[in-house]
Amino acid sequence: MTPFFSRLGRFLLLALVPIALVAFLVWWLLQLTTVNDILAAVIIHILAGTLVAFLFLYLVLVFMRPKLMISKYICKRGDMYLFKIVNTSRYHAFDVKIEMFKMVPVSHTGGRSNVSIHHIKMHTSEWTSINRVRRKFSDKDPFCLFAQVIFTEVDIETPLFENGTFLEMRLTARHGLTGFADRFVQQFVNESVLKVGHKFCFGVDLGTMPENQAF
Repeated sequence: MTPFFSRLGRFLLLALVPIALVAFLVWWLLQLTTVNDILAAVIIHILAGTLVAFLFLYLVLVFMRPKLMISKYICKRGDMYLFKIVNTSRYHAFDVKIEMFKMVPVSHTGGRSNVSIHHIKMHTSEWTSINRVRRKFSDKDPFCLFAQVIFTEVDIETPLFENGTFLEMRLTARHGLTGFADRFVQQFVNESVLKVGHKFCFGVDLGTMPENQAF
């Protein structure tokens, strides 16, 4: 199931209960119109307006936010470690900011634990925008600029082999139409995410392939 239909299913499920409740109240109030037509009409209009406002707000908050995906893999090319980000929204993403951290576990008394956070410098870690997605190859975006690859030359391979230590990428962006912001997080927990001698697939695909293999 695609992310769009998954969100649509959740929306329909959440909207079903208030719609059923309002429908019952409207039916009940219609039975009272002979008692007080004006009062019933006012209440019906208020309930209907509230339902429409709720549905509109939910649609805006769910469907009009940036939709970005981060590959769960890291490609290694020489001394460079590469990460892939894809804008899956039909609108451009603005004010894009990407941060990478090394999270080192720290033990405390009483069996509790915390993490020590270390910032990792990324190249091209901040952009003005990322293009909207285009599902098919097009002259308008022949290079698939909705998919971006960033990299770091900091040694992140060693931490991936350390027990309990993991990497965390944090991405924030604003929706091109509404300006709503959202935050996306991808964790890289061990060495299995590292693909040595691989490159990322072309377009929306977040997978990898060997360097010598054609797209």
